[in-house]
Amino acid sequence: CGGDSFLADGRVLSAGGTGGYNPFRGRQDATVFDLQTQQWSFVAKMRHGRWYPTLITLGDGRVLAATGLTEDFNEPHNETIEIYSPVTNTWELHEFFPDFPGLPLYAHLFLMMDGRIFFDGGRMVDDLQVDPCIFDFPHHPIHTAVVPGGSGGGMRNQSASVLMPPAQDQKVMLIGGGPAGKPNKTDAIDNVDIVDLKDPNPHFVPGTPLNFPRLHLNAILLPDRTIFVTGGSLKQEDAPLARLQSEIYDPATGVWSLTAVSTVPRLYHSTALLLPDGWVVTAGGNPEGGSHVKWDQ
Repeated sequence: CGGDSFLADGRVLSAGGTGGYNPFRGRQDATVFDLQTQQWSFVAKMRHGRWYPTLITLGDGRVLAATGLTEDFNEPHNETIEIYSPVTNTWELHEFFPDFPGLPLYAHLFLMMDGRIFFDGGRMVDDLQVDPCIFDFPHHPIHTAVVPGGSGGGMRNQSASVLMPPAQDQKVMLIGGGPAGKPNKTDAIDNVDIVDLKDPNPHFVPGTPLNFPRLHLNAILLPDRTIFVTGGSLKQEDAPLARLQSEIYDPATGVWSLTAVSTVPRLYHSTALLLPDGWVVTAGGNPEGGSHVKWDQ
C-alpha cells in the first residue's frame, strides 16, 4: 500500500506503505530498487508515514509524495507534501494553507507542462471533501486553484485517469469510479470527464459515458492513441457483477467500442500494462473478493 515512481536514472523509488492494520498506519520508510543490480536499498525516511500515498516524478528529477495515512492514530491523515531529492537524499516538506483539507488517499495527480500539479478528483475509498484542483508547491504555503465542472461531486472513488495522447495537448480524462461512501455499498458510475489544462480557466466537460459503469477499472494508453479500459465491477469486490467486457475509446470519434470478453474478474488489487509488442497484460485481483491471481493477454 505504498507509492512508486521512477527516478531519472531508471531506478524505482517506493515510499510509504502499511505500518499496521486495523487501524491502518503508514510507514515513513522509502526504498529504491536498482534494475541493474536487482537490489533494494533504504534511502532517507519521510517526515511522517504514508499509507496509500501518491508519488510522481517532477521535471527536475525529484519525486513528490502526497497524501496517505500517518503513523499517528490521533492525526491519521497526512496533509503535507514531501519532495525527495536523489542528489542530496533528503525530503523537503511543503504544507497547504490551513483551510485546505489535504488530498485524498491515492489521489490521481498529473505533472503539468508548467511544473504545477493537477489533482483530478480520482481517489481510493476516501470521502474527503476536496474538489479537483491545481496546486503550485514552490509557494509556502501551497497555493491551490479549484478546477470546476466535474461530475460525481468531484469525488471519484476507484476511478481511472489518463493523460490523453498526445501529452502536449494537456488533456486529462477521468473515467468511471463510484460516488462518495463505502464502495461495496454504492454502484459504479459510467461518467467520463475531460479537462483541457492548456485552457486559461481549466474546467471539466462531459465526455462520452462508458458502455458499462465500473469502478476499480484499469485504463491503458495504446500505441494508436486510443484508450483501453478493462476490468472493474459494478461494486468494489463483487465478482458476480464484474465487468468482463473491455472497451476502447477513440479520441477522434469520441466513441467507446466494446471489445473481447475476458475470462477472469479483475477487481481490487488488479492491474493492466501495455507490453512492448502491443499486447496488454492483465493480472491480479483480491482472492477474498472472489477474484484470483492469473495472467491474461
